[in-house]
Amino acid sequence: MIPVWMKVKVKEKGKRAVCLPLPLFLIWIIVFALLIAVLPLILAAVILAFPFGYSKTILYSYIMIYALIFSLSGLRVDVDTKEQDKTVYIKII
Repeated sequence: MIPVWMKVKVKEKGKRAVCLPLPLFLIWIIVFALLIAVLPLILAAVILAFPFGYSKTILYSYIMIYALIFSLSGLRVDVDTKEQDKTVYIKII
């Protein structure tokens, strides 16, 4: 499943937490359009690299971009700074 939302939450000690939801589905429309536009170039590179044995590597790399995008759902990143007592939570839904 493609991640649709990303929540960025910033907490500072002694202050109120700020939560910023970002819609990722708008970005994915552009990313998938670019991936489809680049597909003929990738296929041309695969054909040109076939005699050298790199065609599978190029094709698998292109396919792995899709696998990476689809596996982002559920990712959570916590960043903590000790100097400023701030914590940033990033959650991709």
